[in-house]
Amino acid sequence: QELSRGIVNAKDVQKIAEFPFPFPYTQLIVVMLVVQSIVTPVLGAIQGSNPVLEFIITFVSVFVMWCMNYVAAELEQPFGEDFNDLPIPKMMSVMNERLKVLMQEEAQRPPSFEFHAGMHQFIPVNCKEKGYTSTKSFVEGFCKVRSV
Repeated sequence: QELSRGIVNAKDVQKIAEFPFPFPYTQLIVVMLVVQSIVTPVLGAIQGSNPVLEFIITFVSVFVMWCMNYVAAELEQPFGEDFNDLPIPKMMSVMNERLKVLMQEEAQRPPSFEFHAGMHQFIPVNCKEKGYTSTKSFVEGFCKVRSV
């Protein structure tokens, strides 16, 4: 199971690396941010009566949008040597250690099981007879039977 999850995750990473965010869409976002950076202060100056409040509102709204754009750009390329990039070498070494554990002798055969009647008793339960109408009542009833 560990190996199959690793292969699926590696394929997901490969998709991210091979198919970048569409360039025209990225350029459109940048152009719209520039337009917002120009238009928002002008509209704030025209509409507002308090220049300090309008400056704060305009600055915060434009700043937040540019910050979101830079965060999205950083998330778009998670591979590399930047501080915020994924720690691929560490992730790979952890995956290799887990695969080494699967190669050990103990992991190659399933554990043994011995049936003990006292420990592994079968408790037939008919929910209608017992009056179990919900999962909670079933679990509570089962716990009472097991403790007896």
